[in-house]
Amino acid sequence: MAGAASIRAGPCPSPGVADPRAEADGSPRGLWHLAVLATAKDRDTTLDTKAADFSVA
Repeated sequence: MAGAASIRAGPCPSPGVADPRAEADGSPRGLWHLAVLATAKDRDTTLDTKAADFSVA
């Protein structure tokens, strides 16, 4: 598809985590913000520090 952006996910889950559920249980509760750093083919970058929000109950 011409002009389509490519997406590369960061490392997840951590390879050293034996029980991801136990790790999640230890995470702080409340509102979290997902940040996104996008890099263009010409290496120009843009950072959106609040691209999405979610709550951990």
